[in-house]
Amino acid sequence: MNGDDKNPRKKWLPPGGAGGQQKPSRSMALWVMVIILFFLAFLYFSKSDLLLKFNLGMAKESLRYGLPLVPHLLSGFIIGQIGRVFLANQVSL
Repeated sequence: MNGDDKNPRKKWLPPGGAGGQQKPSRSMALWVMVIILFFLAFLYFSKSDLLLKFNLGMAKESLRYGLPLVPHLLSGFIIGQIGRVFLANQVSL
């Protein structure tokens, strides 16, 4: 650092500004529009298939397949996020 920097550490500001709520970004609005568009297309093309039927055998089979994946996904999430905890403890702002 050279001597002409009077305040080398600048305060971090969120994308929306200093106070209040964060402004939604254009990419977020685009994602919402895409999701709504796909949902409407799904409703249009599956008019006759919208009758909801509950099949107990299929539900049991789905749970038998899906429940063992829950600990796997949770452990992957924890491993992915634990670095943030270590960094937050090591670096003080």
